[in-house]
Amino acid sequence: MHDRLTFIDLETTGLSDTNDRIIEFGAVRIEMESGREVDRFSRLCDPGRDVPLVITRLTGIRNRDVEAADPLDEVLADFLDFLGDDTCVAYNAPFDQRFLRAATHGAFDNPLLDCLQLARIVLPAARSHRLEALTRHYEIAEDTAHRAADDAELTALVWRRLLADLYAFPLAVLSEMSFMLANTTHPLKKMIDAAESAAAAEGFGQDTVKFKDLPADFRELVTYRPPEPDPEAPRPEPEDPERSVEVLSAGGAISRILDDFEKRPQQIEMVRAVAKALADGRHLIAEAGTGVGKSLAYLVPAVLHAVKTGEKVVISTHTKNLQSQLFYKDLPQVAEALGVEFKAALIKGRTNYLCLRKLLYHIRESARELSPEERIAMLPVLTWAATTRTGDLDENTALGTLAPPGLRERLVTTSEECLGKASPAYHQCFPRMNRGRALQADIIIANHALVFSELGQESAVLPPHSILILDEAHNIEDVATDHLAVRVNRYRFYRILNRLFRRARSGPGGTGLLASVHHQLSRAPSGKKKGIKPETLETARQKTSEAIDRVEPVAAAIEDFFASLAPLADGGNRSDDRVRLRAEGIRPEIARPIKQAKQELIARCAALAQAIESLLEALRDRKGQAQGLSYVREFLKELEAQVQYLRDVLTDLAFILKLGDDAFVYWLEIKDAERQQVELAAAPLDISELLYDQIYSQKRTVILTSATLTVEGRFDFLKQRLGLDRIEPGGLAELAVGTPFDFDRQCLLIVPNFLPDPQAHDFAEQAAELMSEVFIETQGRGLGLFTSYEMLRRVYETMRPRLEAANIPVFAQGQDGTREALLEQFSRDVASVLLGTTSFWEGVDVKGEALSALIVAKLPFGVPTDPIIKGRCDLMEAAGQNAFMEYSLPVAVLRLRQGFGRLIRAKTDRGVVVVADKRVLTRRYGGAFLRSLPTRHKVARNLKELRQMVRSFMNGSGLEP
Repeated sequence: MHDRLTFIDLETTGLSDTNDRIIEFGAVRIEMESGREVDRFSRLCDPGRDVPLVITRLTGIRNRDVEAADPLDEVLADFLDFLGDDTCVAYNAPFDQRFLRAATHGAFDNPLLDCLQLARIVLPAARSHRLEALTRHYEIAEDTAHRAADDAELTALVWRRLLADLYAFPLAVLSEMSFMLANTTHPLKKMIDAAESAAAAEGFGQDTVKFKDLPADFRELVTYRPPEPDPEAPRPEPEDPERSVEVLSAGGAISRILDDFEKRPQQIEMVRAVAKALADGRHLIAEAGTGVGKSLAYLVPAVLHAVKTGEKVVISTHTKNLQSQLFYKDLPQVAEALGVEFKAALIKGRTNYLCLRKLLYHIRESARELSPEERIAMLPVLTWAATTRTGDLDENTALGTLAPPGLRERLVTTSEECLGKASPAYHQCFPRMNRGRALQADIIIANHALVFSELGQESAVLPPHSILILDEAHNIEDVATDHLAVRVNRYRFYRILNRLFRRARSGPGGTGLLASVHHQLSRAPSGKKKGIKPETLETARQKTSEAIDRVEPVAAAIEDFFASLAPLADGGNRSDDRVRLRAEGIRPEIARPIKQAKQELIARCAALAQAIESLLEALRDRKGQAQGLSYVREFLKELEAQVQYLRDVLTDLAFILKLGDDAFVYWLEIKDAERQQVELAAAPLDISELLYDQIYSQKRTVILTSATLTVEGRFDFLKQRLGLDRIEPGGLAELAVGTPFDFDRQCLLIVPNFLPDPQAHDFAEQAAELMSEVFIETQGRGLGLFTSYEMLRRVYETMRPRLEAANIPVFAQGQDGTREALLEQFSRDVASVLLGTTSFWEGVDVKGEALSALIVAKLPFGVPTDPIIKGRCDLMEAAGQNAFMEYSLPVAVLRLRQGFGRLIRAKTDRGVVVVADKRVLTRRYGGAFLRSLPTRHKVARNLKELRQMVRSFMNGSGLEP
């Protein structure tokens, strides 16, 4: 399409085109057919400010380099002359475009194509679309330093490979992509049209394959029904537990396939306990510290038990990372080692899977269902849907990045929306296909979200099972509480309204279900012999218009209602972004406007629901269905579903505002204070009875495992919180196997007693000084854990200049990128420091010297005024319990143990942990924290002594200063 393209890249002092400046320009002009470089531009410029350390570490560009360069304006003028009126390509083009327009005061207007956007379309399921990842995917050699001209050249190489892959797509995919971009000015439109034309010319005269035929046909799995069990058949004998022990012992089957196999007595102890629990039909709670290899310790006996007895085993995890690791890495290893045949399935809730029927519908009805932004976001869905074997939308990383709010939900189906066997894509149904795989499987890898979302109801996803293994079990109370919570927010209402009808931003008309119904009715044939009866057609059109007219009044009522909640956010009992709600705590002058706004909202929603039901009645005319109205089944099912969703949200709203169930806690959550985005919520205070009634009493064996389940060596706390103490005597086994790591040798735990209490006004400043000194001693390689963003921000602002002066870059959550990007940067730049809050206390797995120092700024107590915490504490106090000692303290101990576990991840790891909160020394409860950690602590009396301790340990000269 283009004979030549110019690929450009900029290096800058940061990410803000307002506050940062360009420091290097790079461009390469490429002859596209041959890939030959025609010309190149590479110049540094003086930005008139310092180059941040993180940029120097990334690019190698130093202050003295730019100080010796020409001024920015002069180099910019030469760069623009080089470009002329060329069509340009950049990786993440909007970034370069913003900087160039800022530098030229809006004058830069060269056509600019985006390599990143093309990569997301062509490689929608790539784990990463970073330029470095794309070069690895295409096996293109790259230098480590990021320099502008070099990155422009890499972009050119990647672009040509992406283009080749695009041209290799089936004509049906390219045609739908072209259709999706019709009547748009998308920069890639001409290129996609050209690829379509080339594919059409190549396939001229051949049978045309339609897009709907490209996704796989799974009819055997979709229609699979398991044989009815024989109630008279004797139960098979269970596997001997020692068989599992043998597999994981030295010289056993696992040792023969793992190069890094190590005999671990703790793993043997756990595998024996798991196998015995499965054989005896008992429950088990098992704590296995980091390095034990607990995944293999339960997978091996689970597989052997399932194969021997035919009983399905469901294994549930909290994180998607562990779910994927079990299925794609650990289970294949077990299969190879055991040499036995078994089937495994990875299963998620049905709204994680693409509904092909809804995809095809949105393609055909894109003009009435999709905004221009949504049509663009659909491109990677089209390329992925044609080849995926799972339909799991998490596989499509491009959609997760590009999708506007609400688009993903319109590509999945709920039970209310599903057409079942009436679906034209029934045999290509991904949710049913994955359910079929699970029904056939011996081992099912699920997640806590799915397990707890199906409590108390017949599962539509998980197959019947009597054995459940819950890994990452320390999260169970929080996950179960979250899934049993009731939430009402603007988004939940607008998700329904936007599905029904969204007014066009300009001009008449709109998008959504009602717009599509109106369009189909406008083109439906009418008449006595052919088509719909004229009176039926006119009634349906009228009812559609009435329903459309009632959408906007509901939207106005939603805004009025949520605006009426604003005074609640200024009330007492506030915990940061949450305000606890109690009937007796809401003043009448606040309650009255809320009640009035609620009643008006209910009335307008009822009017909308009535209008839709009248429309449904008109559409249900049998002759209307049979004679010419397209998508009538889809319309009926989805309109019915939206009415049900509307009723559900109003029911939940009434439940919350009644504030009447003492077993629940109620609160208002401030999601975005500036935009006045709030959410009403309610959650159960105690789930122990529920877990017992619906899990432990229903399953033959439930195994709960994690690295952190005990407090001071005992399971009592979690047994009580999770209802395990309700199990009859002898029905629950307990096991804590410790860890194979030698923490006394590998780790130095220091508690400074010279800092003020964390509540002191100057604690953040003194903590920043302490962290700076420790991280300078360890040459970066450090992780700082905080309990609040505010303290993190204060420490970051104080510490960053000091560490950067020592050539140590600092990355902070909420300041420098996403969690995943921060962890990638931290792992890549060994001499760096990462500061994080809640989500970094667990799930961070950085092995080796990149993490050699861990500093816990403050003991991780929950905020005492948080509604859930306060509600649980109130409930315990009312029962005569000491809520602090029996709830708040154990939760904090478990949290600290999770944070501590970030440091030592392998037998070769070595490092320092500093708990900067001296309350572990000065408060009566402090010993509970220290006794729960796996190594002795040392006290530092001043900063000098602390530095000497760290230096001595890191130099390997012993623990003593």
